[in-house]
Amino acid sequence: MKNFMKIRNIKKALFALLILAMTPAFAQQTNTLYFLDNVPLRHSFNPAFQPLSNMYLSLTPLGYTSISLGLPVTLKDIYFKQNGGTGMFLNTHENKLNFYNNLASSPRILEGFETNILNFGFRVEKAYWTFSITAKQDALMALPKDFFKLALFGTPADIENNQFTNIYDLQQLNASANAYLEAALGYSYQMEKWSFGGKLKFLYGIANVSAKFDNLDLHTGIEEWRLSGNGALRVSSPAVL
Repeated sequence: MKNFMKIRNIKKALFALLILAMTPAFAQQTNTLYFLDNVPLRHSFNPAFQPLSNMYLSLTPLGYTSISLGLPVTLKDIYFKQNGGTGMFLNTHENKLNFYNNLASSPRILEGFETNILNFGFRVEKAYWTFSITAKQDALMALPKDFFKLALFGTPADIENNQFTNIYDLQQLNASANAYLEAALGYSYQMEKWSFGGKLKFLYGIANVSAKFDNLDLHTGIEEWRLSGNGALRVSSPAVL
């Protein structure tokens, strides 16, 4: 009974993680800044853009911050029209099966974060100079398709053939993350109808972490769950860890 309760808790945790991975994230729409003429940091997307002000200064934490999240599914995969109403991918077994079949063999989740530390610029006649220091971080996680199979359908037992153990292939599970500082010196020049510009950038790595598995299998049964495999974790940084 104790083992059964532990297995139920694990299944609940997997289901919660699945819902979290499928939930759209609310983040600042960075692309919108491209069209805002009165925002000085617009030059981050195109170095030819010149701010309207003759000088500006931006410091953390009041400066520019961006959070992005890329998911392997869209909102239409989660909520959709069905039988004259609104359906959800978890409502019926058929909906779960369609959702699972539409997934890629190794769904990926992308995440990015950047925040402004220092950013300033000034105008010199028709030219504009900018300088910025930005902290950036990005991550990628690839989830094996069998992970979603376990979260969606649980661990069904084949009673007729007296089989109570399911095997899930999690070998494609891998992840990587990078963190670094970016220093950029920008220059733009305004002509009558056109402007041109460019940036010189210096990148300083803070850390890189990656993990992958050669083989990873999850055996699930009524009495116990067993995870077996081997993998590697790699951490690199210019600092002493």
